[in-house]
Amino acid sequence: MIEIMIALFFVTLVAVALLNLATINLSTSSYSVLRSKADTFAKATMEWLRSQRDTDWTTFVGHVGYWCMPNLNWEINSACATNNESQKISGTPLYRLVTIEETVPGSQVEATVQLSWTDNKGYHEVKQTTIFTNENY
Repeated sequence: MIEIMIALFFVTLVAVALLNLATINLSTSSYSVLRSKADTFAKATMEWLRSQRDTDWTTFVGHVGYWCMPNLNWEINSACATNNESQKISGTPLYRLVTIEETVPGSQVEATVQLSWTDNKGYHEVKQTTIFTNENY
């Protein structure tokens, strides 16, 4: 009888260890998917910013500051409120914050795109920064 209880103990122990391993793998996979989406959104945002610069430098420079961008537009002139679901990119847990800073008046702007999310492992972010120059300066 004691042998059966010992065997059941070890079988249960192995089952718990396998379930724990499966949970860790699922969590890692979820992080990787979100990280990849965040990278893709960051690149697309930089391309959109580049098109904004190319369209009209003066208007582009007029957007110095912080911009929460659930969509690619200049509607929310502030940092993202992480408790505001409407400021997430649709269908994702991602917040997109764009920071525009004029580093050389009239000729140079630094743009930072930050995508962030929180999951059961904590806070994560993907950040890209580039310098845009006024090609007509």
